[in-house]
Amino acid sequence: MQFIADLHIHSRYSRATSKDATPENLYRWALYKGVTLVGSGDFTHPAWREELKNKLEPAEDGLYRLKEEFSRPVDEEPGPGPAGPGKGARWPADMGTSAGWFSSIPSEASGRPAVRFIISGEISTIYKKNGRVRKIHHLILLPDLEAAEALSRRLEEIGNLHSDGRPILGLDSRQLLEMTLEACPEAVFIPAHIWTPHFSLFGAKSGFDSLEECFGDLAGYIYAVETGLSSDPPMNWRLAALDRLTLVSNSDAHSPRNLAREANLFNTELSYPSIRRALRDRDGKEFLGTLEFFPEEGKYHYDGHRNCRVRWRPAQTREAGGVCPVCGKRVTVGVLHRVEELADRGEGFRPATARPFESLVPLPEVIAAALGSGVATKRVTRLYFDLIGRLGPELAVLREAPLEAIARVGGSLVAEAVRRMRTGEVDVQPGFDGEYGKILLLRPEERQLFSGEPSLFAGEAVTGPVAAIEEKHPEIGATGPAGATLEEAGAGQGGIFAPQVPAGRRTRHPETAASAVIRPAPVPAGSGGPGLTGALNPEQQSAVTAATGPVVVIAGPGTGKTRTLVYRLAYLIKERGVAPGEIAAVTFTNKAAAEIRQRVADLLGDRDGMESLTVGTFHSICLDLLQSSLTGSPGADLQGKPVGTTDTPASPRLTVVDEADAREILAGVLAEKGTGRRGLPGLQRRISLLKSRGLLPDSPEVPADLRPIYRAYQERLAAYGVLDYDDILLKALELPALRPEGAPAFQGPVPFTHLLVDEFQDVNAVQYRLVKKWTGDGKNLFVIGDPDQAIYGFRGADYRFFGQLLEDFPAARVFRLTRNYRSTPVILRAAAAVVAHNPGGDLRAAAGGELAATTASTTSPAAGPGISGGGGLVATRPEGGPILHLEAPGETAAGIAIVREIGRLVGGATMLQAHGQDGGTWREGPETGSDGAYGFSDIAVLCRTGHQLKALEECFLKEGLPYRIVGRESFLEERPVREALAFCRCLVNPEDDFHLLKYLGSGSAGVGEEVAIQVRETALKRGVPAWLVIRELAGELQNFINSLEAYRAALDKQSPAELLARWAGEHGLLDEPSISRLLRVAERFPDLSAFLRGVVLAGEADHERPGNNGASPEVVTLMTLHAAKGLEFPAVFIAGVEDGLLPLKEGPGVTLSPEEMAEERRLFYVGMTRARELLVLVSSRRRELRGTVVPAEPSPFLGEIPADCLVRETWDARGKKKNGKDEEKYQQLSLF
Repeated sequence: MQFIADLHIHSRYSRATSKDATPENLYRWALYKGVTLVGSGDFTHPAWREELKNKLEPAEDGLYRLKEEFSRPVDEEPGPGPAGPGKGARWPADMGTSAGWFSSIPSEASGRPAVRFIISGEISTIYKKNGRVRKIHHLILLPDLEAAEALSRRLEEIGNLHSDGRPILGLDSRQLLEMTLEACPEAVFIPAHIWTPHFSLFGAKSGFDSLEECFGDLAGYIYAVETGLSSDPPMNWRLAALDRLTLVSNSDAHSPRNLAREANLFNTELSYPSIRRALRDRDGKEFLGTLEFFPEEGKYHYDGHRNCRVRWRPAQTREAGGVCPVCGKRVTVGVLHRVEELADRGEGFRPATARPFESLVPLPEVIAAALGSGVATKRVTRLYFDLIGRLGPELAVLREAPLEAIARVGGSLVAEAVRRMRTGEVDVQPGFDGEYGKILLLRPEERQLFSGEPSLFAGEAVTGPVAAIEEKHPEIGATGPAGATLEEAGAGQGGIFAPQVPAGRRTRHPETAASAVIRPAPVPAGSGGPGLTGALNPEQQSAVTAATGPVVVIAGPGTGKTRTLVYRLAYLIKERGVAPGEIAAVTFTNKAAAEIRQRVADLLGDRDGMESLTVGTFHSICLDLLQSSLTGSPGADLQGKPVGTTDTPASPRLTVVDEADAREILAGVLAEKGTGRRGLPGLQRRISLLKSRGLLPDSPEVPADLRPIYRAYQERLAAYGVLDYDDILLKALELPALRPEGAPAFQGPVPFTHLLVDEFQDVNAVQYRLVKKWTGDGKNLFVIGDPDQAIYGFRGADYRFFGQLLEDFPAARVFRLTRNYRSTPVILRAAAAVVAHNPGGDLRAAAGGELAATTASTTSPAAGPGISGGGGLVATRPEGGPILHLEAPGETAAGIAIVREIGRLVGGATMLQAHGQDGGTWREGPETGSDGAYGFSDIAVLCRTGHQLKALEECFLKEGLPYRIVGRESFLEERPVREALAFCRCLVNPEDDFHLLKYLGSGSAGVGEEVAIQVRETALKRGVPAWLVIRELAGELQNFINSLEAYRAALDKQSPAELLARWAGEHGLLDEPSISRLLRVAERFPDLSAFLRGVVLAGEADHERPGNNGASPEVVTLMTLHAAKGLEFPAVFIAGVEDGLLPLKEGPGVTLSPEEMAEERRLFYVGMTRARELLVLVSSRRRELRGTVVPAEPSPFLGEIPADCLVRETWDARGKKKNGKDEEKYQQLSLF
């Protein structure tokens, strides 16, 4: 059976698509066009998939038909012709095969048109590979809706499938292919529109040079590629690598009216297996060829700049070095240029297996050319339906209808236009940079000539199907900008175009290969010397190899602080012969600890004893030391080993409560004192701050009003046998100071002899006392940090301990790292100017001038590009562009601005963004290397508060961009999560009375609160663990006991996430959002003990939650400024740069103390210096505060940035200035 198939379309659930894109309208326009097989499009979108299930029914193997209840209204509509009312969209009887024409739509036995649907969808992936951002679109065909459901479930773990029918995934194309074949081995995976500059396999902006480079070892599973509108088969025949592939063409229609503007001709059974076989085997008898656009009509055929009206042939682009003469930026390289770059054959080559093709112009455009009218005018529409109503579907009219029949219905001008299209006698104005080209069939003077000859085709022989147009013609330069109508096109209107030559027939010019691009070499960080430290610069080498300490290193942002610490560790082990088990390195996040351990291992290779190297936070190291003192087994984890169903643990263990549990215990104390919960969070912070200073309840410095509450709180912790987070360090201070002399490793509670401390500016009084206790005379102490990045004063940290260390250890040697390898000079100048406003911010002032006297001499940095920044930083990167300050009308608009700007940075996350048609302010993307774009993982959005992250997340969800959130989130304090965590603690430690009693009283244990009270009172009276009382009472607690024992038996068999999911399922909480988040966190841990330890000990930067993109490797990072310390990104947005947020104030009119203001300024400095290349500061003119929208003023820190470092722009989602009075309208922007 011969039929026409359009496999690639979109539903109304895709961006920028018609609301008419429904199954009924696709069916209707398939009839109008003459298409038998239509792709469903967008199978990944849940709502569209549900609509397909409701409106389609199975037909032949792997294909679907529209249910009769939905197709009948279409079939019974008045015919499309001018005859008026009547039943059935009837076609003339003489349009059948008896006339020798291709039968456009086969019929079922019932006479019903055999229009079929095949399950299809397009998926966009944006990721980094081989140092470049890749943006590839993929067309996937599936045998049924069940396969679509299965694959969508897999993809839902990677990205948001709800926001766009063509979802954006941060996933490698090879991984997507692998996932597709795993979910459905019968799937057909087709790289889509393979030459489009922005989103394709071979695209000039972000594509590859070969199929194998993209898909690797799975390239053999690709057996068809979609050529796209801007190329035709002869252009693709120039690449020998494509000879083994079937070249398919589809409309990629965003509206049913655009169906089959490109399509495929099959001669197979109407079934999925037959279609798959025809594409796979390239059987010339089954796959007959394609129907094509004239490639010049495609939006990217030529090179150019649409905004500057520059349209160039490839040779012109090469002559100009690819630079636009109007704006000085690089032009968009089009499809023809890219084909010539990759071609290994000359023009005119035709492979032996090449299939025929026909170049067509959509019938409305043909009619418009004949009438001299716009395509969308009523006159053109009326004649269009006259023609298809009387002569048959559109493709039959264009390809097969006799010209005299066309002249009889549509007039001689239409017939002449069709004749010229069939023979290729057309003038062309090639499309470029997102603007469609024009195919000129008739000029005004020609229309006047032919309009007087109505009998032009009288007596002319009937023209049969036109042979494929396969000649190679030279192309001509356009003579003027494309106009609004075909009549206006070609009337030169200025601008810069190809040489102005008379318009001719469709031709092509062969061009030479593009010249190579020369890129500057990166600035090397090392001195190139021999040995382990040869990769370091002289400043870093001096610090790493310092013989005796204390060694104090002042390392500004981007100067290689972590690198220096890692090399110091490796140097001690390899060059100084220190055993790894005798070294401890203190970091401020668990994530940093893991990174440092891995980097040391990478430097030293497979070296004995590396597992005994201690790297961790103060709290994790102290917890292990405390556990060691109880068990004699240093390194035992927080909860010890699960004890199965035994009544008592095999060894003593420590229980540490997290912040939420500690607050609950404090609330109980307040309740007993009759003071209620008012001010509870503030009280908890005050007690924590006292503990960070080492002040116990009876210390004279404790305020009198707080002393009884503090004492009662500590007594309650002791009664439960638990420690809170701050107690870990206080208890560790009570341990013996050093390992007994001559004792083997791990015999004493402090096994290490060498101590390294990272982020020393953020230690508090207790941590400083621990450093002194552990380091003895300080000879083996190494500390590194930056006073200008001290941002935890609100938790008791004090950068002045740098100065205290110099006083306590007069022999300390101080080194300064000043060469910044991260940020551009502009960013460093701006950041330095801001932090310079802090009084006494430099260590010299903090140390009373001793720093200057004791700084070790180091080799001066090599001359080159650079400036002195904060603390005398010297930049090594090129100058870069200015910092951008974007001001939006309100906080919602600010979120939209950030999302849209990110879309711009990745070169357009959607087609509309790629060519600036998304309705917002659009600026040229940055020049950031050969591809000129960032990947999602190159971008971070930083906020002052966690509340801001919630609003931003909504924008990312609705835009469908992949993201992750880093920072502590409130979901950990929601009731379902608290109950789940309490149950988990009951599993790993039966003697944890606090959590056992808490869970019993929660209701989830299936017993009443009075039972929990009875257990607690009995345990207190008898002085025994609550678990023993529970076992003795049994009775109504037997179900609870059985449940605990069943779960404990599964501890070694199931992961934390599986155990939690099981518990949540039993309690009907699987759909609870907070539980879903907890499950995602649990997935990162190997066992339940590690998970619970992670929850307690995790710092803000250790909390990470993927967005709806699940495990996507390419994501934008959303995080608080505090969580960002120590990280860096090529592009950084700082949101909410407003007075009241940065600096943060409790309310309007609040004045910060000088030290509070200085810390907020340092926090802003930290945020600014996270950026390598691009820094965008975003503020709003209005913001909601406690339910009321109030005016917002820019942050005072913006005024401290030098004017030559900052560019200010007002962001306007509609691309025009507004009066700023309608914040509500911003809630309804097209983004949403």
